[in-house]
Amino acid sequence: MSAPMVHVHAAPLRTAVARMFAAAGCDAEEANVIAANLVDANRFGHDSHGVVLTRVYVDNVAAGLAAPGRTLQIVTDAGTLIGADGGKGFGQSIGVQAMRVAIERAKATGTCILGLSNTHHVARIGHWAEQCAAAGMASIHFVNVLSTPLVAPWGGSDARLSTNPFCVGVPYDPHPLLLDFDFDRLHGKSLRIPAGTTNGFCLKIITATAAATVMVETHVTEANF
Repeated sequence: MSAPMVHVHAAPLRTAVARMFAAAGCDAEEANVIAANLVDANRFGHDSHGVVLTRVYVDNVAAGLAAPGRTLQIVTDAGTLIGADGGKGFGQSIGVQAMRVAIERAKATGTCILGLSNTHHVARIGHWAEQCAAAGMASIHFVNVLSTPLVAPWGGSDARLSTNPFCVGVPYDPHPLLLDFDFDRLHGKSLRIPAGTTNGFCLKIITATAAATVMVETHVTEANF
C-alpha cells in the first residue's frame, strides 16, 4: 500500500524550517537562507539535499560540527587564486559569500579559482552554479566529501567511497544550463528518503510557479555568450 501524499506549500515550509534554525542559534537572515536552500532542493528534485537534512544540521550544531553566524575568511589571495576558510559555518551562507568573492574577482581578472575549506555541508551544488550564472559567469565546481564513506563500489554491499560531486553551470536564456551530479547511483543520504517518503508520508512541495531550472573548488569565468 502506497503512503499517503501530503501537499505542503513551499512558503510556510520555508518559514517552519527557518524557525528551527533560528532556535539553533542562527540569526533571521541566515536561518532564512538555509531554509530557502533546503526547500529549493526539494522543489528541484534533489530530495536527499532538502528539508530531510534539517534535523541532521541542527544535531551538528549541538555536536560542534556546524556553527551559526560565521563569516568567510580569506586565508590566501594570489590574484586569480583565492583560499578561503568557512569556520565551520553553514554551507548555505558561507557558499553565498564565497561565490560573491569569486564572481567579483572573475569580473576583475577574467577568471578565479577559489578553494573553500572548513565549511559545513554546502548542499545542492547547482545552487552555486546558478548564483554564478545569474552574474553572467560560467562556473565549474569540484567537491570532496570529508565524511564516513557513502558509496559502495560496483557490486559491493558496504560503502567505501565518497560521492565526489561535480557541477558545471553556463548562463543562458531563459534559464541557466546546469550539469549537477555525483559519482554514484544511490548513496547514503538517498536511503533516508526511500520511495520519496518522509516518516511514512509522500511529500510534495507546491510553489506558485514551476521551477525553471535544468537539472567546492570553484572555477568561475566571465562568460560571453
